[in-house]
Amino acid sequence: MECGNSYKPWHNKTTEKTFLKFDKNKCLHYYFYFIDRKLGLCYLRVPTWQPFRLQFYMNGHNLLAHKLDKKQISYRMQDKAFLEISDIKTAQKLSDRINPEGLHKVLDVFVRRYSTVPESFGMGYTWTTQRIERATDIVFCKPEYLESIYDEIIRTAIFTVKPDSIATFLGQRITYNCTKEIGTNYNQRILGTRIKYHIGDISIKMYDKFGRVLRIESAYNDISTFRVEW
Repeated sequence: MECGNSYKPWHNKTTEKTFLKFDKNKCLHYYFYFIDRKLGLCYLRVPTWQPFRLQFYMNGHNLLAHKLDKKQISYRMQDKAFLEISDIKTAQKLSDRINPEGLHKVLDVFVRRYSTVPESFGMGYTWTTQRIERATDIVFCKPEYLESIYDEIIRTAIFTVKPDSIATFLGQRITYNCTKEIGTNYNQRILGTRIKYHIGDISIKMYDKFGRVLRIESAYNDISTFRVEW
């Protein structure tokens, strides 16, 4: 049982009209987990109540790994991170060429496989992005190379970056009527050290992954924050 989009009947006493009003409610959801040949581990979240809004998850590192295999480019991957790639320039080009329209066609296949709703009603889905995580990885040849500079990078980030800078990093502005929380979090964990900046539902963080990768990761939980010009 999870919360999701729904509708409820609503009667307007002024206009004497009854219609369906957008609402949120709890209903039963099914999670289909599967390993796709190209996309790796995925899941499709299927609600059992209208408007049957689906949610799909994948990790782009798995798709890039498949493309590298097709090009016979050798690599070493560990937990969603590439520690080595023999041809990094070609790998970047393959990553840049990932086509959302092609991905939408694949998602339509998954819908026909795991949900009977579109076929029953003769309808289809319009795919949009809800949450995005984009990682920029700087891979070091040896752990000691990153270790020698990482503490200094963290200290500089803690004492230098101010709220105005955080807003600029995340494409936002601080105005007199801004109600979003802006802050910095610093954590030391077994797996490494992390510093995170956030403004509302948008964040950017930096951490050392396996002592070999300096990762700068941006997470967007609500992309409606950003303006799009058509």
